[in-house]
Amino acid sequence: MSGYPRPAVPSPLAAARAVPAVLLAVLLSALAAFAVPGIAAAEPPGPVKYYVVQASYQGQPEFLFEIAQRFLGSGARNTEIFALNKGRLEPGGARMTDPASILPGWILRLPADAKGDGVRTGPLPTPGASAEPPTESPGESLPPAAENPGGAVRSAEPSAGEGTGGLPATALVLLVVGLVALAGCAAGVVLIRRRSAAVKPTSPAAPTPGDLTASWTVDRALRTLSAACAQSGRSLPELYAVTLGPGEVTLRLTAPDDDAPAPWSPDSTARTWSAPLAELQSAPVDPSLGHPYPRLVTAGIVGGGRVLLDLSQARGVIGIDGDSRVRRAIAARWATELTTNPWSEDVPVVRVGFGGTASGSYANMREASAALAASRAGVLLFAAPPSGRDAAELRALLGTPGSDWSVVVSGTARDARWRFTASSDGQLDTGFLGMSIQAAGGEPVALRTQPVG
Repeated sequence: MSGYPRPAVPSPLAAARAVPAVLLAVLLSALAAFAVPGIAAAEPPGPVKYYVVQASYQGQPEFLFEIAQRFLGSGARNTEIFALNKGRLEPGGARMTDPASILPGWILRLPADAKGDGVRTGPLPTPGASAEPPTESPGESLPPAAENPGGAVRSAEPSAGEGTGGLPATALVLLVVGLVALAGCAAGVVLIRRRSAAVKPTSPAAPTPGDLTASWTVDRALRTLSAACAQSGRSLPELYAVTLGPGEVTLRLTAPDDDAPAPWSPDSTARTWSAPLAELQSAPVDPSLGHPYPRLVTAGIVGGGRVLLDLSQARGVIGIDGDSRVRRAIAARWATELTTNPWSEDVPVVRVGFGGTASGSYANMREASAALAASRAGVLLFAAPPSGRDAAELRALLGTPGSDWSVVVSGTARDARWRFTASSDGQLDTGFLGMSIQAAGGEPVALRTQPVG
């Protein structure tokens, strides 16, 4: 992201923390030499339900939404499958990191209520040497091993001699010595922590699995839109909001447009386009095309759907006034999203007045001048309304020919193009959405029509 990170100065606490980390790495490396290959330590004990991804289903490539629809009764539950399998090693050596991308032969653990042809029950297989397939459960089909092109699997249950009972004496000695050393280092860290007077700023909460899955789904849906528009020879539609619903994605356009490329279809007003998630998951994308709407941020949840706003459509200042705690939390969350969303990786994000030492955070506009000058477009967020020199520099930035910065101000902002008002109970008034939503942080937020001149 934009801006220059301040040099990090190691603290005694950080140095002390590094020692057990190094010791642990050495210990694990040593123990790995004695480990039995093919056994996944993190696999769940006992029988579970799982599915081996096939090359196709009804003539189409398989994808999580379709698998959830078939075995769980709702495609919206694809997030549960992703959460159960994220990061797991799959046959062929890959790991699941993108819910929009799975390969034939992958083994997907399913929720306990999964049912249907193809669902297997037994110890979760792991990539490894060829072995007998798991026993077929009553009433559930078991595809033959030949239909697993991604690699052979075997049961996660250890055989005789495997597991910790089979570790040699050397490994046990290493384990005892390592644990004693780690205990000593942990005591040292606690002592240094108690003596340290420094108070570190709280980092933003990491995105939840639901956030990540929704982000990847929106990212793929809009990339398919970009590819469809390019293939049909038309420009991208301008939109101000995207809704990711249980079974479809909906676009709210800034102007009527009935020329929607498949699989998108316009409504009777031509101001809303929608497409089924099942068709979007299998629609082609063009990797050479950048993301069409890189400044999308989450406004909240409505009717089981996630609503995202395109900050670039404000074409100026976005003001969030009202309750200071709520409005500041909204601005901070947007800043976090813009630095973690898959579509925002090239968007410069500059924060002024929020505190902390993270890259892109500055005390005032003067400190942020180099970061702002490095790009002609991005998102600039203020923890409080700018005044004096900061206000003058902001006016100069927005008045620069070719400048395309979206500006979010926590507090009453003059000349705001979009105005939101937050109250202590989580209510938010805005002038262009007329719906009640649940804020991403869990607080109720209602969006009521309030025209802005």
